[in-house]
Amino acid sequence: QREQLEMTIRDLEGRRMQLEEVRQEYAEYAAKQYDFELNGIYYKKLSESEVAVTRKDEGHKNGNTYVGDLVLPASINKEGVEYKVTSIRANAFERCWKLTSLVIPEGVTEIGDFAFSGCVALKSVKFPDSLHKFGVCAFFGCLALSSIDIPEGTKKISDKCFYGCSSLTSVRLSSTINSIEKDAFAKCYNLFNVYYMGTEEEYKAVTIGEGNDRLKVAAVYFEHIHVYDDKATVSVGDCVIKGREIYTCRCSDSYNEFKYGAH
Repeated sequence: QREQLEMTIRDLEGRRMQLEEVRQEYAEYAAKQYDFELNGIYYKKLSESEVAVTRKDEGHKNGNTYVGDLVLPASINKEGVEYKVTSIRANAFERCWKLTSLVIPEGVTEIGDFAFSGCVALKSVKFPDSLHKFGVCAFFGCLALSSIDIPEGTKKISDKCFYGCSSLTSVRLSSTINSIEKDAFAKCYNLFNVYYMGTEEEYKAVTIGEGNDRLKVAAVYFEHIHVYDDKATVSVGDCVIKGREIYTCRCSDSYNEFKYGAH
Protein backbone atom coordinates (compact mmCIF):
# COMPACT_ATOMS: atom_id res chain seq x y z
CA GLN A 1 0.00 0.00 0.00
CA ARG A 2 2.89 2.34 0.77
CA GLU A 3 4.43 1.72 -2.67
CA GLN A 4 1.08 2.35 -4.33
CA LEU A 5 0.66 5.59 -2.36
CA GLU A 6 4.13 6.75 -3.35
CA MET A 7 3.36 6.00 -7.03
CA THR A 8 0.15 8.00 -6.75
CA ILE A 9 2.01 10.93 -5.19
CA ARG A 10 4.67 10.84 -7.95
CA ASP A 11 1.92 10.68 -10.58
CA LEU A 12 0.11 13.69 -9.08
CA GLU A 13 3.38 15.61 -8.86
CA GLY A 14 4.06 14.85 -12.53
CA ARG A 15 0.62 16.09 -13.52
CA ARG A 16 1.07 19.22 -11.41
CA MET A 17 4.30 20.00 -13.22
CA GLN A 18 2.64 19.42 -16.59
CA LEU A 19 -0.20 21.74 -15.62
CA GLU A 20 2.31 24.37 -14.50
CA GLU A 21 4.08 24.11 -17.87
CA VAL A 22 0.77 24.54 -19.71
CA ARG A 23 -0.05 27.60 -17.60
CA GLN A 24 3.36 29.09 -18.32
CA GLU A 25 3.00 28.44 -22.05
CA TYR A 26 -0.44 30.04 -22.05
CA ALA A 27 0.82 33.08 -20.15
CA GLU A 28 3.59 33.51 -22.72
CA TYR A 29 1.12 33.05 -25.58
CA ALA A 30 -1.33 35.57 -24.11
CA ALA A 31 1.47 38.07 -23.66
CA LYS A 32 2.21 37.85 -27.38
CA GLN A 33 -1.40 38.57 -28.32
CA TYR A 34 -1.53 42.09 -26.91
CA ASP A 35 0.69 44.70 -25.36
CA PHE A 36 -1.91 46.43 -23.23
CA GLU A 37 -5.61 46.81 -22.51
CA LEU A 38 -7.52 50.07 -22.27
CA ASN A 39 -11.24 50.43 -21.52
CA GLY A 40 -11.89 46.78 -22.33
CA ILE A 41 -10.12 46.82 -25.71
CA TYR A 42 -6.83 45.00 -26.33
CA TYR A 43 -4.07 46.54 -28.41
CA LYS A 44 -0.86 45.44 -30.09
CA LYS A 45 1.78 48.10 -30.72
CA LEU A 46 2.77 48.44 -34.37
CA SER A 47 5.12 51.36 -33.86
CA GLU A 48 5.76 54.17 -31.41
CA SER A 49 2.61 55.91 -32.64
CA GLU A 50 0.30 53.20 -34.01
CA VAL A 51 -1.61 50.25 -32.58
CA ALA A 52 -3.86 47.49 -33.85
CA VAL A 53 -6.96 46.17 -32.11
CA THR A 54 -6.35 42.55 -31.19
CA ARG A 55 -7.69 39.72 -29.05
CA LYS A 56 -7.13 38.65 -25.49
CA ASP A 57 -7.37 34.88 -25.83
CA GLU A 58 -7.33 32.12 -28.41
CA GLY A 59 -10.33 30.42 -30.07
CA HIS A 60 -13.43 29.87 -27.94
CA LYS A 61 -11.73 31.57 -24.98
CA ASN A 62 -12.03 34.82 -26.94
CA GLY A 63 -15.82 34.60 -26.96
CA ASN A 64 -16.54 37.01 -24.11
CA THR A 65 -13.77 39.52 -24.85
CA TYR A 66 -15.98 41.85 -26.90
CA VAL A 67 -19.75 41.96 -26.37
CA GLY A 68 -22.75 44.15 -27.24
CA ASP A 69 -22.49 47.37 -29.25
CA LEU A 70 -18.90 48.53 -29.61
CA VAL A 71 -17.41 51.77 -30.94
CA LEU A 72 -13.65 51.61 -31.48
CA PRO A 73 -11.66 54.79 -30.79
CA ALA A 74 -9.66 56.49 -33.53
CA SER A 75 -6.82 57.13 -31.09
CA ILE A 76 -5.89 56.30 -27.52
CA ASN A 77 -3.60 57.67 -24.86
CA LYS A 78 -1.61 55.16 -22.84
CA GLU A 79 0.56 56.52 -20.06
CA GLY A 80 0.95 59.85 -21.83
CA VAL A 81 1.70 58.36 -25.24
CA GLU A 82 -0.78 59.00 -28.07
CA TYR A 83 -1.44 56.11 -30.45
CA LYS A 84 -3.53 56.02 -33.63
CA VAL A 85 -5.65 52.92 -34.22
CA THR A 86 -4.77 51.82 -37.76
CA SER A 87 -5.80 48.18 -38.14
CA ILE A 88 -7.71 45.21 -36.75
CA ARG A 89 -5.48 42.16 -36.40
CA ALA A 90 -6.21 38.66 -37.65
CA ASN A 91 -8.64 36.76 -35.39
CA ALA A 92 -9.14 39.85 -33.21
CA PHE A 93 -12.89 39.34 -32.73
CA GLU A 94 -13.07 35.68 -33.76
CA ARG A 95 -15.99 33.84 -32.14
CA CYS A 96 -17.12 36.85 -30.12
CA TRP A 97 -20.65 35.50 -30.29
CA LYS A 98 -22.14 38.26 -28.12
CA LEU A 99 -20.87 41.16 -30.25
CA THR A 100 -23.93 42.79 -31.87
CA SER A 101 -22.66 45.93 -33.66
CA LEU A 102 -19.40 47.68 -34.37
CA VAL A 103 -18.27 51.11 -35.53
CA ILE A 104 -14.74 51.16 -36.96
CA PRO A 105 -13.13 54.63 -36.83
CA GLU A 106 -11.49 56.67 -39.57
CA GLY A 107 -7.81 55.85 -39.80
CA VAL A 108 -8.24 52.08 -39.79
CA THR A 109 -6.98 50.79 -43.15
CA GLU A 110 -7.00 47.03 -42.76
CA ILE A 111 -9.07 44.17 -41.33
CA GLY A 112 -7.04 40.99 -40.87
CA ASP A 113 -7.83 37.37 -41.76
CA PHE A 114 -10.65 35.76 -39.74
CA ALA A 115 -10.98 39.02 -37.78
CA PHE A 116 -14.75 38.61 -37.19
CA SER A 117 -15.16 34.97 -38.12
CA GLY A 118 -17.93 33.31 -36.14
CA CYS A 119 -19.45 36.52 -34.73
CA VAL A 120 -22.92 35.02 -35.11
CA ALA A 121 -24.82 37.88 -33.41
CA LEU A 122 -23.11 40.72 -35.31
CA LYS A 123 -25.88 42.63 -37.09
CA SER A 124 -24.12 45.74 -38.36
CA VAL A 125 -20.62 47.07 -39.03
CA LYS A 126 -19.83 50.67 -39.95
CA PHE A 127 -16.72 50.85 -42.11
CA PRO A 128 -14.60 54.03 -42.37
CA ASP A 129 -13.65 55.59 -45.70
CA SER A 130 -10.01 54.86 -44.85
CA LEU A 131 -10.56 51.09 -44.89
CA HIS A 132 -9.13 49.51 -48.05
CA LYS A 133 -8.20 45.93 -47.19
CA PHE A 134 -10.42 43.01 -46.12
CA GLY A 135 -8.65 39.81 -45.04
CA VAL A 136 -9.48 36.22 -45.96
CA CYS A 137 -12.59 34.95 -44.12
CA ALA A 138 -12.83 38.31 -42.32
CA PHE A 139 -16.59 37.98 -41.71
CA PHE A 140 -16.94 34.23 -42.26
CA GLY A 141 -20.16 32.92 -40.72
CA CYS A 142 -21.55 36.23 -39.44
CA LEU A 143 -25.09 34.89 -39.58
CA ALA A 144 -26.90 38.05 -38.44
CA LEU A 145 -25.13 40.58 -40.67
CA SER A 146 -27.83 42.16 -42.87
CA SER A 147 -26.05 44.74 -45.05
CA ILE A 148 -22.55 46.02 -45.79
CA ASP A 149 -21.14 49.15 -47.37
CA ILE A 150 -17.69 48.64 -48.92
CA PRO A 151 -15.72 51.93 -48.87
CA GLU A 152 -14.32 53.66 -51.93
CA GLY A 153 -10.67 52.79 -52.41
CA THR A 154 -11.17 49.09 -51.72
CA LYS A 155 -9.84 47.11 -54.69
CA LYS A 156 -10.37 43.52 -53.61
CA ILE A 157 -12.72 41.44 -51.50
CA SER A 158 -10.73 38.43 -50.35
CA ASP A 159 -11.57 34.72 -50.40
CA LYS A 160 -14.55 33.74 -48.26
CA CYS A 161 -14.68 37.25 -46.79
CA PHE A 162 -18.47 37.14 -46.23
CA TYR A 163 -18.93 33.38 -46.64
CA GLY A 164 -22.06 32.09 -44.92
CA CYS A 165 -23.54 35.49 -44.05
CA SER A 166 -27.00 34.04 -44.58
CA SER A 167 -28.93 37.16 -43.42
CA LEU A 168 -27.11 39.46 -45.83
CA THR A 169 -29.72 41.05 -48.11
CA SER A 170 -27.82 43.96 -49.69
CA VAL A 171 -24.27 44.96 -50.51
CA ARG A 172 -22.99 48.38 -51.55
CA LEU A 173 -19.80 48.02 -53.59
CA SER A 174 -17.26 50.74 -54.27
CA SER A 175 -16.44 51.68 -57.85
CA THR A 176 -12.76 50.95 -57.14
CA ILE A 177 -13.26 47.20 -56.70
CA ASN A 178 -11.62 45.17 -59.44
CA SER A 179 -11.68 41.69 -57.89
CA ILE A 180 -14.13 39.68 -55.82
CA GLU A 181 -12.31 36.47 -55.01
CA LYS A 182 -13.51 32.89 -54.73
CA ASP A 183 -16.45 32.26 -52.36
CA ALA A 184 -16.36 35.85 -51.06
CA PHE A 185 -20.18 35.80 -50.92
CA ALA A 186 -20.78 32.03 -51.00
CA LYS A 187 -23.83 30.78 -49.10
CA CYS A 188 -25.26 34.30 -48.79
CA TYR A 189 -28.64 32.87 -49.67
CA ASN A 190 -30.62 36.08 -49.13
CA LEU A 191 -28.40 38.47 -51.04
CA PHE A 192 -30.81 39.99 -53.57
CA ASN A 193 -29.56 43.56 -54.10
CA VAL A 194 -26.17 44.93 -55.12
CA TYR A 195 -25.66 48.70 -55.15
CA TYR A 196 -22.60 49.56 -57.22
CA MET A 197 -21.03 53.01 -57.11
CA GLY A 198 -19.68 52.80 -60.66
CA THR A 199 -21.17 52.35 -64.09
CA GLU A 200 -22.50 49.18 -65.67
CA GLU A 201 -19.44 49.00 -67.92
CA GLU A 202 -17.11 49.25 -64.92
CA TYR A 203 -19.02 46.51 -63.10
CA LYS A 204 -18.67 44.17 -66.07
CA ALA A 205 -14.90 44.58 -65.81
CA VAL A 206 -14.84 43.37 -62.18
CA THR A 207 -13.39 39.84 -61.85
CA ILE A 208 -15.84 37.71 -59.90
CA GLY A 209 -14.44 34.37 -58.71
CA GLU A 210 -16.15 31.02 -58.38
CA GLY A 211 -18.76 30.46 -55.70
CA ASN A 212 -20.29 33.94 -55.91
CA ASP A 213 -23.52 32.83 -57.57
CA ARG A 214 -25.69 35.24 -55.59
CA LEU A 215 -23.87 38.20 -57.12
CA LYS A 216 -24.74 36.88 -60.56
CA VAL A 217 -28.48 36.61 -59.91
CA ALA A 218 -28.97 39.62 -57.61
CA ALA A 219 -30.45 42.88 -58.88
CA VAL A 220 -27.62 45.33 -59.54
CA TYR A 221 -28.16 49.11 -59.27
CA PHE A 222 -25.44 51.21 -60.89
CA GLU A 223 -23.97 54.57 -59.84
CA HIS A 224 -25.76 54.25 -56.54
CA ILE A 225 -25.90 57.27 -54.26
CA HIS A 226 -27.63 57.12 -50.89
CA VAL A 227 -31.12 58.62 -51.07
CA TYR A 228 -32.78 58.82 -47.69
CA ASP A 229 -36.40 59.07 -48.73
CA ASP A 230 -37.88 56.56 -46.32
CA LYS A 231 -38.78 57.96 -42.91
CA ALA A 232 -40.07 56.29 -39.76
CA THR A 233 -40.74 58.03 -36.45
CA VAL A 234 -39.85 56.12 -33.31
CA SER A 235 -42.43 56.87 -30.63
CA VAL A 236 -41.98 53.94 -28.24
CA GLY A 237 -39.12 52.52 -26.24
CA ASP A 238 -36.79 54.12 -23.73
CA CYS A 239 -35.81 57.78 -23.76
CA VAL A 240 -32.61 57.04 -25.68
CA ILE A 241 -34.53 56.40 -28.89
CA LYS A 242 -37.92 58.02 -28.26
CA GLY A 243 -38.64 60.91 -30.58
CA ARG A 244 -36.01 60.14 -33.19
CA GLU A 245 -36.75 59.97 -36.88
CA ILE A 246 -34.96 57.24 -38.80
CA TYR A 247 -34.08 57.86 -42.44
CA THR A 248 -33.29 54.77 -44.51
CA CYS A 249 -31.90 54.37 -48.01
CA ARG A 250 -33.14 51.48 -50.14
CA CYS A 251 -29.72 49.80 -49.72
CA SER A 252 -30.38 49.64 -45.95
CA ASP A 253 -27.94 52.39 -44.97
CA SER A 254 -29.62 54.66 -42.43
CA TYR A 255 -29.19 57.51 -40.03
CA ASN A 256 -31.40 59.12 -37.41
CA GLU A 257 -31.90 62.55 -35.89
CA PHE A 258 -33.64 63.95 -32.83
CA LYS A 259 -37.12 65.40 -33.03
CA TYR A 260 -39.29 67.35 -30.62
CA GLY A 261 -37.05 67.46 -27.56
CA ALA A 262 -35.95 63.84 -27.44
CA HIS A 263 -33.23 63.09 -24.91
